[in-house]
Amino acid sequence: MKLPRHALATVELYRPEVGGRAGPLLARPWLVDIRIGHETRIRYHTRVDIEEDLYPGEVRRAYLAFGYPDRVGPLLQPGTQIFYGSGRPVGEGTILELYFSDDERKGDGLSVDERIAGWEENKRIGVENTKKALDALIERRTGLTEGIRDVLRWANEARRPVGSLLTPFQAVDSETKHFPVGDVRQYWHEHRLVALDAERRVLEDRHEAGIMQAAQRLRKFLSTKTE
Repeated sequence: MKLPRHALATVELYRPEVGGRAGPLLARPWLVDIRIGHETRIRYHTRVDIEEDLYPGEVRRAYLAFGYPDRVGPLLQPGTQIFYGSGRPVGEGTILELYFSDDERKGDGLSVDERIAGWEENKRIGVENTKKALDALIERRTGLTEGIRDVLRWANEARRPVGSLLTPFQAVDSETKHFPVGDVRQYWHEHRLVALDAERRVLEDRHEAGIMQAAQRLRKFLSTKTE
């Protein structure tokens, strides 16, 4: 597993009167798609570490984390302008410093068009697998805890703007993420699995109806957007 690489960049939130946020970004990591340069097709999902509340109109330095630096390295350099937000941007900034290796800056040799095509294909595959994970969950071909993890994993790959439709899955996942499911169960002692399975079933019973409704809503949304 690769450790994320970082870049130092400025962050300036647009004011509400020009289409920006109405309130501040709170002092915590901010997960957002950034657009690189004025070429709107080039996007990348990143984490922006905000150490103090950031209000519209302020300019702040922040660290951006990139999970796949070799994919984005060739597109970034000090001075590159970036825009925050996957649709209409809510702010902009400039790359100040890159903490990438030389190989990561060179990347895999793909052209911008080839890279974008690859990203679009990965997103398409992510959407299809998200729908398959939702179908398995709705049809009860997978357990609730494992099904939620599958949905979130593939939705992250899909990079679709689903917003609050994922919130119920994320909320239940935060309660059930310590339960062993799938292949990892072979590494646990049987007596411990018995206790954890009983605890997991209680939580799953409590959340099943809500998650099934959320799964159907998300499945319908993805179908109308992609089919």
